[in-house]
Amino acid sequence: MSEVVRRGGGRIEWLDSARGIAIILVVLGHCIGYIDDPLNKVILSFHMPTFFFLSGICMKREESWKAFAKKRFQRMVGWQILLAGICMGYDFIQSHSINFVSNLFVWFLPVLFCSEIVFQILCKVVSVNLKTCVLLVLISGLLQLLPVHTVIHIEIVPTAVLFLALGYSFKNLLAENHNLIEQIGKYGVVALPFVVLLAEINQPVMMYNNDYGNYALFILAAIMGCLVIIAMGKATQRSDVLQSFGRNSILIYVLHFRMTGVLHFLISKVSSTSYDLYLSPFYWGIFGLEMLTLYIAAVLYERLRRFSR
Repeated sequence: MSEVVRRGGGRIEWLDSARGIAIILVVLGHCIGYIDDPLNKVILSFHMPTFFFLSGICMKREESWKAFAKKRFQRMVGWQILLAGICMGYDFIQSHSINFVSNLFVWFLPVLFCSEIVFQILCKVVSVNLKTCVLLVLISGLLQLLPVHTVIHIEIVPTAVLFLALGYSFKNLLAENHNLIEQIGKYGVVALPFVVLLAEINQPVMMYNNDYGNYALFILAAIMGCLVIIAMGKATQRSDVLQSFGRNSILIYVLHFRMTGVLHFLISKVSSTSYDLYLSPFYWGIFGLEMLTLYIAAVLYERLRRFSR
C-alpha cells in the first residue's frame, strides 16, 4: 500500500508528525521575534515552504477546479474569520484601533487557498512533474523582479504553487519507489547543516512579505529543509503529541497568532521585569507556555469534534 494514499481515508503518521514539527517551528519563530536571530534565520528559511510542500503531498487532481474551490473556501473561511477576530481584538486592546484590511487578509490561508486553485488549473493544462517544477522555479524567480504588493498577497502565490508542485511530484516519486521514504527517514537530516549554511549566507527570508533574499539560495535551503522535516517526521511518527499538532495545525496556527503578545503583556503586569522577552533564554519560557496551552487546546478541540459527530 502506498505511503501516501491509505484506504478508508486513514491518516499518514509521518506526514502528520512532519506537519506537527513544522507548526512547532512557526510558534518558536514568533516567540523569538527577531528575524536576524541565528536560529530564527534557519527557521524562516524553510518552515512556511514546508507547509506548502506537505500540502502538495496531499493534493490530487480534481475533476472540477470550481467545485474544489468551493469546498476549500467553505473549509478555510471560518478559520480566516476566527484569525481576523483574534488579531482585531488584540489590536483594539493594545492600541484602541483596528486595521480591518490587514487583519482580514493575514497572508497564509488566503495564499494557500489561491495557490491550491492555481495548482488545480495547472493540472488541467500540463502534467505536473519535476520538469514542470524546474519551469515553475524559473517563472516564480522572474516574477520576483516585479515590485507587486497586494492586499490579498497574490504575489506570494507563484512561490506557493511551486512548493505545492514539488510536494505533489514528491508524492509520485514515493509511489514509484516505496523505499524512498525510509531512505529519507534515515539520511534526510544530513541536509540540516547545509540548510543552516544557506540560511546564514542568505538574508532573513520573509515569505509573508514575498521577500526571499537570493531566490536561488532560498529555493535550495527550503527544499532541503522540507526533506529534513520529513526525515524528522518519519523518525517521530509514533509521537502522540506531534500527531496531535499535525492533525490540528490550522487550529494551532490561528490560536497562536497573538499568544506571544498576550503572554508578554501578562508577564509585564505581574512582574517588574524590563527584560526583552524576545531574547534567549526568555523566549524559551514563552515558547514552553504556548506549546502547553496549544496542546491542551488541540486535545479539547479533537474531543469536541468527536462528541459533536
